[in-house]
Amino acid sequence: MTETARVRLRPVLLLLVAGVAFGACLLRLWWAPDAFFRSYLPACLFWIGLPLGSLALLMIHRLTGGGWGSFIRPILEASAGTLAVNAVLFLPLAFGLARLYAWAGPDRTALAISGGQASYLRPGFFLIREGAVFVLWLGLAFVLELWRNRSAKVNLNRRSALGLIVYGLTVTVFGIDWVMSLEPRWTSANIGFLSAVTPMLAALAFAVMAQCLLMPTDREAASRFHDLGGLLLAFVLLWGYLAFQEYLTIWSENLPDKTIWYVQRLDAGWRWWAWSMAVVCGALPFALLLFRTLKRDPRRLIWAAGLVLAGNALDVYWLVLPSFYRSPGELSPLDALPFIAVGGVWLSAFLWALPRALARSEPEKMPHD
Repeated sequence: MTETARVRLRPVLLLLVAGVAFGACLLRLWWAPDAFFRSYLPACLFWIGLPLGSLALLMIHRLTGGGWGSFIRPILEASAGTLAVNAVLFLPLAFGLARLYAWAGPDRTALAISGGQASYLRPGFFLIREGAVFVLWLGLAFVLELWRNRSAKVNLNRRSALGLIVYGLTVTVFGIDWVMSLEPRWTSANIGFLSAVTPMLAALAFAVMAQCLLMPTDREAASRFHDLGGLLLAFVLLWGYLAFQEYLTIWSENLPDKTIWYVQRLDAGWRWWAWSMAVVCGALPFALLLFRTLKRDPRRLIWAAGLVLAGNALDVYWLVLPSFYRSPGELSPLDALPFIAVGGVWLSAFLWALPRALARSEPEKMPHD
């Protein structure tokens, strides 16, 4: 079929690139383990957002219907099907907890954390939680059978409703553990909402880009691209609202334990990074997606979606790296190696799964479309 024929990237070539990058990462792990784990964490967080967000979008479409979901469903299915790959890629982080989190290191007692927080932030309990989270995600994908069996419509609707609840709870735990606990005394009431919406924004932007590359331009597809552009605009606005609400709430409280998060991320060199992220992921895509002609033209829409995805990557690195570096000037070009290595493996897995998903989608039509 035409979509399969237009997939030009070769998974084997991507694996070779990823293999070279992983080889360089192993060398860096040997001579600079702290730097390796600090750059490996945000790389894993970014790339796992694509299958997680895709799984959530598939469940939302199962419940709500709409032509937008049918249009990009093969891409979402192929992306969601790579969750097991991401689980394997996360395993090295289990050996670097003490290098990433103060509560997992030898100076834990100096943090002055006690009570329930002290019990929660223990390496053993942390690994148990993350293992349970990944098992739930993989089990959810298997039970729902979103990319294999669509015969039982009612059961799948119920499973999707329950699955979204599981998704919301697990991504909240995931965000608290991997991101919020970088600063043990910092708390955020919005971490769950952002941890749920950010992967969906990234997954939608990625799916829009992939569909723009796969689908030839014609009048029939223009309305579908217009729908996707409108949905992407809605998610950009939602992400921007949640991010600004969190900043405004914490900053207005003016409590040292809470404002320290933003002091680190809006001070010195990280300030321009934050503004770049806001422009690339928020302001610029918002302005572009207001134009109807752009949303109907995949050759233009792909640029808006690409900006959103790039801004999402900037956001993930901005959440993690200021906990270790005072400014981006302290970073090394070698910090990009984990992003290339993890991304190469994930993209190769995605491209291997995509032709099968495209072949399955042609004869099917989703309910409510």
